[in-house]
Amino acid sequence: MMEGWIKLHRSIIESDTYNCLSLHQKIIMIELLLRANHTDNYWFDKRRGEKVEVRRGQLITSVQTIENDWFSRDKEVTTKKVRTTLDKLKKT
Repeated sequence: MMEGWIKLHRSIIESDTYNCLSLHQKIIMIELLLRANHTDNYWFDKRRGEKVEVRRGQLITSVQTIENDWFSRDKEVTTKKVRTTLDKLKKT
């Protein structure tokens, strides 16, 4: 269950990162912020069979989850758009 709130300062609209993103990329970025852990927690990696610490502010997800689960009703959010967004955000 998602609880809590995030603090998003209005100055974000003046940032180079925010302004270099398209509309869909901005929405993906905000979804990432909203879904990031608000407390330290653990995630179980089924492939490796190990428990992974996920700290506050971090998120474990996949391109497929973002595209198919988060934006399943928006056909304009494609695998390519998600990957491009994640690459841009990593670089900036």
